[in-house]
Amino acid sequence: MQWGSLVSQAIALRLDYKTFKLNLQQATAITKHKDQILSNQDPLRFLQQSKLNSDAVLIGTSAELADLLAPELKHKIKGAYLGVYPAQKNNAQIIIISGTTPDEVTLAAKTFAYARNAFPDTQDMFIKTLNIQPYPISTRSNIIVPGLTYQFKDLGFTTRTIHPKSKYVSLTFNMPSDLYHEPKSNVTIKLALNYGAAFRSDSVLNIRVNDIFEKAINLDNEDGDSFQAYTINIPSSTFEPGFNKISFEAVMPPVVSGDCTYMQDKNSLLTLFENSTILFPELDHYTQLPDLSLLKRTGFPYLSATNGSGLGIVLRDQNHATLLGSWQLIAKLSQINRAPLPEAKLSFKSINDRHLFIIGARNSLYDDDLAHAPIQLSENITFPYSAGHAIQEKHQSIYQSLEQLLFPESKSSNNALLQPLHTQINFNASLGSQALMVSYPSETGINKKLNTLITYDNPAVFYATMYRLVQPELWNKLNNNIAIWKDDAKSLETLSAGKTFYIGETTLRNKLAYHFSLHRNYWLLIILGLLLFVAFLSHQALKRYKLKYHSNTSEYDS
Repeated sequence: MQWGSLVSQAIALRLDYKTFKLNLQQATAITKHKDQILSNQDPLRFLQQSKLNSDAVLIGTSAELADLLAPELKHKIKGAYLGVYPAQKNNAQIIIISGTTPDEVTLAAKTFAYARNAFPDTQDMFIKTLNIQPYPISTRSNIIVPGLTYQFKDLGFTTRTIHPKSKYVSLTFNMPSDLYHEPKSNVTIKLALNYGAAFRSDSVLNIRVNDIFEKAINLDNEDGDSFQAYTINIPSSTFEPGFNKISFEAVMPPVVSGDCTYMQDKNSLLTLFENSTILFPELDHYTQLPDLSLLKRTGFPYLSATNGSGLGIVLRDQNHATLLGSWQLIAKLSQINRAPLPEAKLSFKSINDRHLFIIGARNSLYDDDLAHAPIQLSENITFPYSAGHAIQEKHQSIYQSLEQLLFPESKSSNNALLQPLHTQINFNASLGSQALMVSYPSETGINKKLNTLITYDNPAVFYATMYRLVQPELWNKLNNNIAIWKDDAKSLETLSAGKTFYIGETTLRNKLAYHFSLHRNYWLLIILGLLLFVAFLSHQALKRYKLKYHSNTSEYDS
């Protein structure tokens, strides 16, 4: 199972963001006459290839592959081995991953996942050791660390000049998945830029974040201008977890225009320099789960450890559909991770202390798999059908209430929350050709992990639904914490139900504000009690003071 996982990841990483189909087959030897076989010099002449219509991976120990390999190839395998050989038809290639022991096969499979460059230029590779360097927080390019200032060139941007025929230039980077954005936290951009002379008065530099307009700079100096640190503030909450793009589009219409008029635009130039800077505020790593939109964008929290040490995949049955579906899923996660997940654990048994995917047919699920889930899938199904939303008053913390009392202008007009409503229906039915995914807390204690269960009723169609899930047109629509779909890009439905929890660490101030918002009246009583207690202590202190220094005054006697 681990070998298949590593091979799937290796293929996925070579294909970047493209999806691919998996097929699991038992390799067999051909049954031709011995004299026909001996006349063939193909090292894979013993391998039955009549049903092979694509590239293939042949994996196993040398003993397990003994009947499939020609003697000259079999004798080569004296340790961890990788080989590439042409198939007999369709211009396909067969990759051989082998070794004399299972550990050597695992080493070869890991090497296949990591060695993605076109090197060495030979058919065979004999692996001695694989030294995997300790991973940083993330291997995704241009990952941002809150609290640091970056020059644009640190994020891959080079000095560029925008002219009228340019569309725009962009700065791209990746934000961490679990940032807690406080209301007044801003990302500060300081632009180093020059622009030409004789611009029309309505010339501007438009700034967009993820294709949404945010700011504009008026390019209104007729003599042109130069800035070393033109400052722009954008709320940090504008930026999404994972990939982000800031686009700079210069709109520079000519001063003179019209029919039969010579128009020149040689002056319509704007240069944005790579020493421009972007400062990200100090933000806590603290976010609410479950949230399938985080899974689709960054794989969080399953990829919080980049080597996969926080990820577990539990298979509740041994159907080929379940196994292939799990490999398809981990291949997708490795693409998001931009690196293999060698420490991810796949098992038919329960796994502890990891964020889990639980995959299996509905009739194979354990009783406690859905103990904390908003749905139940035993003989009868209990499902929370959406019934609209209820508007609830937004509970504010004491800090926010005092701020609004002292500074009324800071009061927000948006003082309501939409709470989803559900109609719980218990029924007996099959899932048919649908698959169901639900994300929920693993337990009710302090050390909560996230479970995401994927289940089905029809093994014949499950792999097709998993293949459909990881394709961009469906994967990019994941949201909320419950998803239902089938082998149709338009079939996806999502809804939110069940309990949420927070993961990460935040400041004491934010924790108190959070608890204040949950138990407003309770904390008001505590604060009122504290005020009365302080008033009582003050009264007693004044009484003692008067007794000591003013005991003979008529004011005290009265």
